[in-house]
Amino acid sequence: MLKTLETSVNKRIELLISSLNLNPNSFSNKIGKPAQTTDKVLKGKNKPGYDYLFAVLSTFSDTSAKWLMTGIG
Repeated sequence: MLKTLETSVNKRIELLISSLNLNPNSFSNKIGKPAQTTDKVLKGKNKPGYDYLFAVLSTFSDTSAKWLMTGIG
């Protein structure tokens, strides 16, 4: 994963989806969130909230919370 703050949390979610070989709809299904929420996050219209990030980190427990939140790690 990237070790830089140059990416937004939205971009890091996009990178995570890609690294998991998922599409946005299957990612949304796995984390139990509406596909339209993920779509808005990926398009940069919304930043993911606590519940969304918690769902991502709970579902994909090998994902670094520090990396997802800050881009470091």
